[in-house]
Amino acid sequence: MQTENKSPQEIFFAQWNIYQNVIRNNYMYHAEIIAIVSREIKQLDRLAILDLGCGDSYVISQSINKTDAENNQIDYRGVDLSLPALEIGKENLKLLNGTTELINDDLLSELQSNQQSYDIILLGYSLHHLTTAEKQECFARIAELLSEKGVLVFYDLEMLADENQPSYIDRACELFTQHWNNFNAEEINSICTHVVENDIPENQQFYTECFKKAGFSVVNKMFSDKDHLFSVYTAKK
Repeated sequence: MQTENKSPQEIFFAQWNIYQNVIRNNYMYHAEIIAIVSREIKQLDRLAILDLGCGDSYVISQSINKTDAENNQIDYRGVDLSLPALEIGKENLKLLNGTTELINDDLLSELQSNQQSYDIILLGYSLHHLTTAEKQECFARIAELLSEKGVLVFYDLEMLADENQPSYIDRACELFTQHWNNFNAEEINSICTHVVENDIPENQQFYTECFKKAGFSVVNKMFSDKDHLFSVYTAKK
């Protein structure tokens, strides 16, 4: 997709339409992610949430039912680089009965400066934009910010054990082209261009080692899709 002559608003809404289409068709398994987050929320008595790379806060807004949102104290802090997405997030979070903060920043800066304690930390589809060292630092800081009984819900790209990053990206783009049928050719090209230029996937061994080094003692792989492109983990100290 050519973006040279497009305004920032046009670029955002082109990307936003793609994102909405991904969610509508569950191409990146947001329904499964929401079910996992919802189960974790129901197991906690109090709820302070840190959402890293929150976008429009769609996942958390769909993970908390209306009754709980209205009757329980839920303090939420979402962090994302996209101001337009955060503006949409304000609408998605209107039902929450508690403190709502939406911060325009990158997740590493947030983790380095934040000194609060959280019961749930979400890290979704954003870690793959960081370098190896930054990913390791990210997990370490998350462990420090989690409350004693807190949980990290982490979902992102995941390579096969014997796969390298270029091979994963080639395989992913081939699968998108074959199976993401509700996108036209230009949109698929835009998606694949983004993946090629920005994504740095890792495998399960890398994530497991990061969890261990960060001090997580209870780690569960909650979901992996049939094509082995995406995974969801929960981790506790």
